[in-house]
Amino acid sequence: MFVKDFPASAGGRLCALGAALSLAIPCANGQQAQEDFFLSGSASTATESAIASVQEPVEEWNCFDVTIAGHVLNAIMPSDAGGNAARREELLRLTKALVPETVLASSGSIGSDYASGALVAVELAIFDTTIPAPTARMGTDGILKGYDAQSQGVTYGTMYCYNAAQYAARQAQMGSPIEVKLWLGAVTHSDSSGTLSTNLLGADNTFYGVVKSGGRFRLGGDTYTIEDGARYATDEVINVSNHTLGQRLQEADHALRVAPRSMLDYFTLATASGNYFSTDITIVTDPISGSMKTLAGAPVSEGVIYCAGSITIGSNSIVADVTLVAEEGVDFAGSTCSFSAHTDDLLAWSLGTNNAEGVSVSGSSNTLEGTHLAPDSRFSVSGSGNSVTGAAAANIVKVTGSDNTVSDGTR
Repeated sequence: MFVKDFPASAGGRLCALGAALSLAIPCANGQQAQEDFFLSGSASTATESAIASVQEPVEEWNCFDVTIAGHVLNAIMPSDAGGNAARREELLRLTKALVPETVLASSGSIGSDYASGALVAVELAIFDTTIPAPTARMGTDGILKGYDAQSQGVTYGTMYCYNAAQYAARQAQMGSPIEVKLWLGAVTHSDSSGTLSTNLLGADNTFYGVVKSGGRFRLGGDTYTIEDGARYATDEVINVSNHTLGQRLQEADHALRVAPRSMLDYFTLATASGNYFSTDITIVTDPISGSMKTLAGAPVSEGVIYCAGSITIGSNSIVADVTLVAEEGVDFAGSTCSFSAHTDDLLAWSLGTNNAEGVSVSGSSNTLEGTHLAPDSRFSVSGSGNSVTGAAAANIVKVTGSDNTVSDGTR
């Protein structure tokens, strides 16, 4: 199962005509079929820009191997400029734009192969290169084409499709690719229709990725950077003008992203590893062993942790791969911790139903990677200096801290 966080009618999908024309066409030699993908205007523009700004031919393996969070899918994007931060950002944003408009939108054999689990990776070959074409790939190539007034009929490149064995062989050819994880859709998404749906206070906070609000987008803080802009269902209120803001647009809201498994599934996984707790827990480190435990002394291991109450991270400098699932709240109250998602790219899921619960980042200088879900409560960041990579989906999104970075992985 994969997680969607984009509406069917948005630019993140094929245009209606393009979807109708997404056909698998056998090649004359009878060996390789083609499925045409007519990119939306925004994706065509991004692709044209990337191709036009090629600094030099891609003459050696210099690739991003991008894991698409929440999906069983990787995307290989060759790069022509190793170490160039601006180019890195451009190519990762392009990858994020192209995947939903190709594999995830396919109505042909590529889509069928992905849905069945046979297709696990694609390679976006859009630059002039001396890198050899793969010797083994699946039976259908994706052909990336433009479809707007400027690019109608233009072919940008080819998307090679791989099963698990073919992907492993291509990885062996790549040598040492740059491994990145990207989250599709909005970096934060609140679905409350109220005036405090997304409420950004504090100062000097940075968002990479679109900020989406089901109600009002309120920016009352100071010196924010939101380069990819915001989408809001009702209106926007921006109190000061000293921000770096991308385009803001009013558009209809859509459903929040959801977890790829049920609460019962995570309960079962946690119970099997001894990580089920029936009451509130605070996770700390044992001063002797350095391993995790509760304040009451019960051991806690990496993996899925399920609590019928609330989960609080109460110690500093914990490093662990966990998936925290709580029937009440989850609070990252410690500082200088480093947590990555253990299962399904999901770091924290709260079933809390009031804003005192939800998922909170109240500590400082933490590094958190994974999806945060609080569909009936709030995702909040009140600490400072935190780095949150992933996506957050909640009824309300509120930031009151300072010097925090929330990223979809493109930077």
